[in-house]
Amino acid sequence: MKYSSFLQKEAFVWNAFAGIVITMFLACCIHSSSLIAQNYRPHKSPIHYSAQLGVGVGAPGYTATSSLNVIANNNLFAFRVVRAGEISVFGGGVNENLWEIALLYGRMIRTKKSLMGGALGLASIQGVRQGGLLYKGWFGNVYEAVPFRHMGLAMEGQFFWMPRPHFGLGLIPQININRSLPYFGILLGIRVGQMHY
Repeated sequence: MKYSSFLQKEAFVWNAFAGIVITMFLACCIHSSSLIAQNYRPHKSPIHYSAQLGVGVGAPGYTATSSLNVIANNNLFAFRVVRAGEISVFGGGVNENLWEIALLYGRMIRTKKSLMGGALGLASIQGVRQGGLLYKGWFGNVYEAVPFRHMGLAMEGQFFWMPRPHFGLGLIPQININRSLPYFGILLGIRVGQMHY
């Protein structure tokens, strides 16, 4: 009972913190938009929107991501969702996995046929990791499944080749640093949206 109450209090603190981060992110977007609007040039959109999807491998295993990106004067604001985990076919090991929701800020460089850059931000994560040994079985040891939920540090790179002005193919390296289940992955991604002036 006490442990459940502690988890509820911890979840409340992290949710409140995430709310503050989201508010700050939106404030930065509004402020950037107002600055860009002052230098608006007709027929050239100062803000570009795009979405990207990616799948790949890393640690602990597979990883998949989707994100929405806003680029304003080479400033990148991104909202991403990640699913990462492993699949254990044999034995009694726990399939460690996590969900991540992150807000990131970074910088982008655009050329005629490419888009590249990096971003850093805060993430709310939850998932399951492997705990202590419960017992030894005939077909492998059985371990405790330990749920977790807290904040982490999210990082991402974006390297895209764009054969068309509104479509790109590329690599998305991702990292999340946290105290329960850190992960990294290299993903193949597609990107669609406004990516050029």
